[in-house]
Parts: sequence; structure tokens; C-alpha cells
Amino acid sequence: MTDPIIFQIKAGDYDGGGKASRALKEHLKKVGADGKAVRRAMIASYEAEMNVVIHSVGGQMTIQIEGDRLSVEVKDEGPGIADLNLAMREGYSTAPAKAREYGFGAGMGLPNIKRNSDEFHIQSQVGEGTTLQFKVLLKQPELSAGTPHSVHIRAALCRLCKECLRSCPTRAVRVRNGSPQILEHLCIDCNACIGECPTDALSIKSAFNTQSSLRGTLVVSGAFLAQFGTAFPADVVLQALKALGFERIHILESWSLGIQQASVEYAHRQTESQTVIVPTCPAVLNLIQLRFPSLIPHVAPFLTPLESAEAMLHTDKPAFMAFCPSQRSRLREHKVYDERILIPSDLRSRVLTWLNANAGIELLSQRGSNVESDSEILSVCGLEHVMGVLNDIEDGLLRDIGVVELLGCDQGCFGSPLLSEDCYVAANRWRRCGACTVVHPAVPRLEPLVARAGIRLDENMLRAIMKLKQMQEVRSMLPGRDCGVCGAPTCDDLAEDVVLNRADMAQCAYLGQQGDQRR
Repeated sequence: MTDPIIFQIKAGDYDGGGKASRALKEHLKKVGADGKAVRRAMIASYEAEMNVVIHSVGGQMTIQIEGDRLSVEVKDEGPGIADLNLAMREGYSTAPAKAREYGFGAGMGLPNIKRNSDEFHIQSQVGEGTTLQFKVLLKQPELSAGTPHSVHIRAALCRLCKECLRSCPTRAVRVRNGSPQILEHLCIDCNACIGECPTDALSIKSAFNTQSSLRGTLVVSGAFLAQFGTAFPADVVLQALKALGFERIHILESWSLGIQQASVEYAHRQTESQTVIVPTCPAVLNLIQLRFPSLIPHVAPFLTPLESAEAMLHTDKPAFMAFCPSQRSRLREHKVYDERILIPSDLRSRVLTWLNANAGIELLSQRGSNVESDSEILSVCGLEHVMGVLNDIEDGLLRDIGVVELLGCDQGCFGSPLLSEDCYVAANRWRRCGACTVVHPAVPRLEPLVARAGIRLDENMLRAIMKLKQMQEVRSMLPGRDCGVCGAPTCDDLAEDVVLNRADMAQCAYLGQQGDQRR
């Protein structure tokens, strides 16, 4: 059993509302509760928290994990509920105008809490206040064994700037013993740390070999084809690639478009109203498996574009251009040989040399417009925005969006740090004058996505609960600076490292000094 955790809830704090329920969600993920239980608990606690914000003069939420169940008590200090039976009726609401301006007041608060709880009790006295209690049974999920990772560390190049610590969206990086270290169970294989590293100490390792790589079939994205300025449009770059030795070239966007269209059709067939996630970016899929496993059912059941291309072309043994570690890792999972996985720098100088050498020759240009992506899809780019949208979906706050495509890099692969052109310029260039693109059908995913162990503290939930308690004790002794001097991104991460024997308290340079202890 964990010690009770108490959160104060301020009446009328619409902007700050939800802090307690978000903290609860992180606690449940650390003890290894399955995604459905986490989501049910989050929805119930959020509704309860916002009821206090909207209807009361203030109150508090007390949460406690007892074995295989979560107990939550929410008490406010008035004004109380005159008719509980009426308040429990769906659609009934007494929300003020201010709450309705923020999108509240649908009259689903108490019914949603009861629907998402395994036990539910409420008592209220007019003039005194309301006490609401609910419990959610916690189950342990089935977990995947994880995937290989492709971030390459060159320790000799590290100058200890710790930019990687600050950039990692899942706090998977540590800097210790003079070098970056990656906690593979937390890594989603995105480009964030590579993009921020000023010395290329973090990169993607290439096995490029001109003897075996510049031949046969190549799958390449418009993100690469749009890297050579206005003088060399995409179809001209395709000629250069063919001149270098590739006999057949396929454009990755052909599969992306097919997956988008199939995802929209899949969303239309769903009987329940829920946001469908287009499985375009493998780093985002890794993020969902790691931190948002309850959203796995929201992912349309198709392979990513690279995986779809590999499935369709595998007999040709094509070469692929990867723009981030997650793409390289997915290809390696599909048994694509390392020397057939290229990165942009493997070909850029060769293509540019050929283009410049043939600048005086009349190149065959077949300018055309690309097939437009589906207008029903909300496209969200950049991991900060992606995580915000995933949090909103998980919390049940994005009910008006039918289909979303979430891309880890800004403008998708156009924003890869492995490319040199500004992502907005390159993406616009591709849209305006890229080569005409066909649409390949989506390939169904035969093996469903499975949650990763991720941030849970132990494979056994009871041991995880004990470790969470130890973490809270260690955290209370740390100064709260979140400075990164210890080599961990935050004091919370150092506390976890200490409990899991990855570090010791002595690594905190400010231990014992007064800091900001608020959480």
C-alpha cells in the first residue's frame, strides 16, 4: 500500500484543473497498471476534479494504491448537491456560463465517474459539501519484449553539454561517466537527441557500401527528393538516382497516402466514436506502446509506410532510406540487411555531384502535382504537440476529432535532422512540384501492437508499488532543481535511478540544499 497522496483543488481554476488526475495517471503507469485501467481511472478522476473546480468552493483529492486496486476520495467544502438522483442523470447540468466557455457542462461528470469505476459512492449535504469515493481494479498488461534501437553513441565526441537530457521526450537519456547513455526500455527511437547534439555524438550508424547499395530497387521519400533547391526538382533528382545505379525507385508517400485513406475508411466503420490514429510514424507508435498503451486500440490496424513498402517489395530486396532511428529499427525487425538501409548523407553528395555535372544537359522534367492527403485527417507534427494530443485523447478530451496523423518530426520526415533543407521549404517544394505519386493500398497489421514495459518500476505490481513509495521518500530528500547536473533530466528521474540501482544520491551536487519541493 502506498501512502495517501493529497492534492488541493482550487475552485474556478479552469486552467490548472486536471493536475491531480494527470499525476495519478503517471503513478499508475509506474506501478504497471494496464492501459484500460489507467484510462478509466484518469477519466473518473478528471471528472471528479473538474466537478470541484466548477461547482464547489474548493476541496481535495486523496489517492491511494492498495494492492490491486486504486482508491480515490474527492471532498469539497460546499455548497453540496440538493438532488443526487437528478445530478446522476446524463445530460443534467448546473454548470455556470464560465464553465461552458471552457467546454464543460454536458452533464456527464458523475455518470462518467460511475461508468469508469468498479466501486462508486457519493454523499452530499446542502451547505456542507460533497464526498465522492470510487475504486478501480488494477490489472497487469501483457507486454512486448521490446524492439531493437538504432541511436548510435560515439562517446569520444561528447562534450557534456547535456542538450540530449533536455530534449528527450521520454527522459530516456542519462549523461554519466563522460558519455550519453540511453535507457533502451524508455527510448522511442525518435530524432530528438540527434537533432540537439552539437557534436554528432548521437547519430544513426550507416553500413553504406557502394558496391552493394547502389543497385536494384530503392524506396525513398519526397523529403529527400526536395533537398536540392529549385534548380533540381524531384523528378530530376530521381533521374540522378537512376544514373547512380538504382533501376527501380518507389516513393514512400505512395504508401503513406494509401494508409491515410484506409485509416479514414476504418474510422467510418467504427461503431463507437473514438479518435483513430494513422500509423505513419514508427517513433509515435513506439511512444504509444511506451507511455499511452490505452490508446493502442485507437491505432488503425495497418503497417507503417516503410513496413508496407517492405511487405509489397520484399522479393526485390530493395534498399530503403531511413530518416530516423525508429525507421531503421523497424526495417531491421523485418530482416532488411543493414547495408540496404541508407541514410540521407549516404547519397546526398553523390546525387549533388551528378546534378552539378549534368547541369548543362537538358534534363527531362515531368512536373506534376502530388496526390493530396485526406482532408478529414488532422495532422500534428513535433513530439511536444504529439504528446499533448495523445494526452488529450487518453483523457477523453478530443471527442470532436475523428482521425489524426501524428508525426514525430516537424513536417514529418521533412523535419529530420539528417536533412539540411528547412523543413517548411522542402515540404512546400514537394507539394508544389514533386513527382506524381501513385497510391498503394494499406497493408493490414497481422500482429497487433502490444504495450511495452516502459515506465513501470517492476514486473510485479506489488513490488512496483513498494518502489514507488521508495521513490517518493528519495525524492523528498532532493532539492527539486531539475538541473541535470547529476546526469539525469530531473530530480524525479534521479530518485528512480537510485531506487533501481542505476545511480546513488551522492551524484546530486545540491543534496540537502533548500529547493523548490512543490509537485
